[in-house]
Amino acid sequence: MTETITVEQALKAGRKSIYGLGQPLFFMCSGQTVLVLIAPETFGFIVPEIIKNLSICLGLLGIPLMWLIWSTQTPRWKLWAYARVDDLVKLKTEAIREGLIWPDGHLFEKTEMCSPDMRKKILELEGRYI
Repeated sequence: MTETITVEQALKAGRKSIYGLGQPLFFMCSGQTVLVLIAPETFGFIVPEIIKNLSICLGLLGIPLMWLIWSTQTPRWKLWAYARVDDLVKLKTEAIREGLIWPDGHLFEKTEMCSPDMRKKILELEGRYI
């Protein structure tokens, strides 16, 4: 038997698992790009062209890497949280409001990556499985 948790506990776990790695990775990649491209002139030192190019590539990779983390972590969190909360409607409403998940049927919801079995279990927990 799984332990019942509150909606707030589930949301806290979702923020940690979904954004725990993705946001720092994104800001690290983007921040390094800004630092290398803008800050050197401010502080009076020159950055070699190869470092600038690598930094731009890393900065551009930040968004797809963050999306990949979101796309794989979200279904895992959904399966874990949906099985443990009493008020699924409240959980989904709050998770959508916080940006953890997208509304049902949204284009970006379709970018979640999981196995067919995991998708089936999530839809069953939501009451959407036909």
